[in-house]
This record gives sequence, structure tokens and C-alpha cells, in this order.
Amino acid sequence: MEAFCRAADAYNAALVRFMFETAARIDQAVSIEPDDLRPAENKVRVKAQKGHPESWITVSPQMMDELLALPPKRPKNRKTGKFMKPRVFGYGSSTGYNTRWKTICKSAGIPYLSAHPAGRRGFFTELVVRQGVDPVTAAKAGRWSDPNLPMRIYAHAETDEADVRARFRTNHVQEDPVQTPKQQKSQKE
Repeated sequence: MEAFCRAADAYNAALVRFMFETAARIDQAVSIEPDDLRPAENKVRVKAQKGHPESWITVSPQMMDELLALPPKRPKNRKTGKFMKPRVFGYGSSTGYNTRWKTICKSAGIPYLSAHPAGRRGFFTELVVRQGVDPVTAAKAGRWSDPNLPMRIYAHAETDEADVRARFRTNHVQEDPVQTPKQQKSQKE
């Protein structure tokens, strides 16, 4: 993500960071218009999607500053040729970013990073795997109805098996050794 942002223009760097911070879907992110920002509250309106109603989500003050620094762009509707309302990230559709992101990834020397892994998967993995947030809280913050879905699909291990096994070779937490039933009986007598 850092390599991507270093190689990206301000709009695409902000877009990937926005999706990573909020778990917004690409269509929700590219649809954001200037009126969807409430700077005083650090809130951004995202449109309804996948059974969830339109909602206002809170972003970090840094993210809001980054969004406000982007002059809105009026994308052209590919079907009609007419200019659309101004949009924060400048894209007119949920697929408009693809070609640009491929170029950014190539320039950054990284494999292609599509919106879903950068946003929703990245959001959930960051919170649950790297920061230790419980899956229910992370799912609620990412607007998933069921925390089992992102756990099953998005969470992935970042620790290898040798590291996990090494954790078991540390000193035991219990002060008293485990006693066998015979030892427990003789202590009662």
C-alpha cells in the first residue's frame, strides 16, 4: 500500500487510503461528491449497497484533510458523453480506476492491487490480524452484517507456523505443575 501511494497521484493515493480506512466498496468511494463530506464532523456519506442503507461514516481528521485537498473533478459519462456532477475522486464508474491502478502498480514495482483487496480485505486484515481488534467490532465498523463472512473470506494469517510453535515453547504461565489424579488424592489425605 505504501509503495502504491508513493507511485500514485493524489487522487488515487487518497482513494486507496480512503477504502482501506473505511472498508468502502469501490462503487461507494467513486460515487462520493463534495456534498457528501461533513468536514466539521469528519463524516463522509456512502451510498447504499448490498443490503445496507446509505450512511455517514467517520474518517480520521487526516483523511478528511486529504479529501478536502482534492479539487473535485467532473467525469464524463461513457455512454452519454455528458459531464457528470463533480466527484471527489474524479471517476465516473466503479471500473474507471482499473487502467490507472495497473499503471501505478507497474510504476511502483508491485503486483496489481485491485480495489477490493486494497479496501475491504485490507481493512479487515489490518484491524483483526495486525491490530488485534475482535472480529465482531471490525465487522460492525466495516458494515458487514455477519462477522463470520469477513473472517472466512478476508482474514489471512501473517505469522508462519514456526512462529506459532515457538510461542508454545516459552515458559508455562501456571505456577503449579499439572497434577495427576493420584497426586491430587494424596494431597487431600
